[in-house]
Amino acid sequence: MDYTEDQQIILDAIYQLKNSIDISPDIRGGEPVLKGTRYPLSRVFAEIIEGKSIKEIS
Repeated sequence: MDYTEDQQIILDAIYQLKNSIDISPDIRGGEPVLKGTRYPLSRVFAEIIEGKSIKEIS
């Protein structure tokens, strides 16, 4: 399957973050967040697309 550049960036980020994701109904209504925070993954991905590295975000 061919991915767009943005899709590939997101897939790479998911792979790097796979052990750092938490999903709990008690945190942001079950929205995926960075483990130990209330920082939503949707925001992480938006910042990655904007050019930030995983280290800059976390």
